[in-house]
Amino acid sequence: MEDFERRCAYSLVHVETLSDHNMEVDHHNPTIKTRKLHAYGNLYPAISLCNNSKSGVWPKPKQMAQRLRFLDPCKEQDYGVHLFEDPDKGCELVAVSPEGLFHWENCDLNNEWLKRKRRERNEDIEFKTAYVCVLKADKNPENQLLLSLLQPILDRMQRNIPSIPRSLPGARIID
Repeated sequence: MEDFERRCAYSLVHVETLSDHNMEVDHHNPTIKTRKLHAYGNLYPAISLCNNSKSGVWPKPKQMAQRLRFLDPCKEQDYGVHLFEDPDKGCELVAVSPEGLFHWENCDLNNEWLKRKRRERNEDIEFKTAYVCVLKADKNPENQLLLSLLQPILDRMQRNIPSIPRSLPGARIID
């Protein structure tokens, strides 16, 4: 959990958004036949929604030749190369590569609950931009009191699903 900052390796949902019992251990490559299946490097935290969707899915060699595979969050820090969040589509993730398409389809990353969580994050950002920045700029003691009362909300916002910006401008979108 520490390696993934207490987030699902696939959806990036923070464990405190759910509860500990909704975070599971996923075998990134479930087809490994040896004891290496349970090796530390093959075990990723995943919310039950992603883990159940991904289940025992792993691309076949023919699919791998077509670049269909899961993104590896340990090796690929920039998901925006393969998929990005499109606010114009209700905070859906949009694939810009075969890898991104395979990943979001098989981890169910565009399900309604995750899209709602991303929309809520955007609303939180709008709230913070509209109110908190103004309160911080004005050193009025009453505003400072309001800020201290808002601090738990600001702390909770740090656990929102992070956005995935597009990294390759002009890349082709995969339908």
